[in-house]
This record gives sequence, C-alpha cells and structure tokens, in this order.
Amino acid sequence: KKVWIKGYLITAKKTSTSKGENMYFGTFLDVNGHWLDTVHFPQIAHRFPFRGTGIYQVYGTVITEYECVSIEVEFMKKMGVIVDPRYSEVRNEKKEKEEVTWSLRKNYGKRSNRIE
Repeated sequence: KKVWIKGYLITAKKTSTSKGENMYFGTFLDVNGHWLDTVHFPQIAHRFPFRGTGIYQVYGTVITEYECVSIEVEFMKKMGVIVDPRYSEVRNEKKEKEEVTWSLRKNYGKRSNRIE
C-alpha cells in the first residue's frame, strides 16, 4: 500500500550496500507520537537526501519483513517551519533596545520616568 506520512526526524542511520553505495534507515515520530521506520535505497537516498532535523513529508510503500513494518521511501522533502520569534536565535538588537527605552519613556502618572 502507498502512503503519505509526516514525521519529525529522530535519526537517520547511514549504511552501505554490497556495491558500496550509501543507503539510509530513518526513524520518525508522527503527530500522534507513533514511531515510523523508513528505508531509503541508494537512488532515493541520493535524490532526496536528509536535510537535518525537522519535519519531513514522506511518500512510499508500506512493507512488512520479519513482523516489522516500515516504509520504502519513493519521495521525501523537508517541510518549512515558521520560526517562533520568542525562541529564535537571531537577535534584533535595535528592536530590543527600542522596546526597553519605550517602557522607560512611558508616562506612568506622577512618577518620574528616570531610573535611579
């Protein structure tokens, strides 16, 4: 059966075939927290490489061998993520400075705006 899945990449194990070509075994977590195992044969591994941790969209055939279910990948792409600015590693120092000075300039009634 052919399926589409979306999962968060946990790990990708690189191995070699008898011909010396690279192939991978991937482990993902789906939206419900279930494990998904994938097999990436050399042609697919070369055409659709892993691009670091993140969420991937995967298309492939469900296979069962030795009572273990996995997906033989035919297509894979890393999905885009909207960055949460609260946790972003990129700092906007100008904006941070403006926010701090704005709160100091705001008139809070009879109190002085200066910090002593």
